[in-house]
Amino acid sequence: MSKSALKHIVQRKTGWEWQNPETNIFQSIQTKKYQPPVGIP
Repeated sequence: MSKSALKHIVQRKTGWEWQNPETNIFQSIQTKKYQPPVGIP
């Protein structure tokens, strides 16, 4: 899935929350690039 397509889906699901750090983490999880900090489940 292209990044633009992913962003479009995320925007549709979250609306304004796209700009929130939690949403950025969600996007990173989808691209499998996000590594949770130690101690965070």
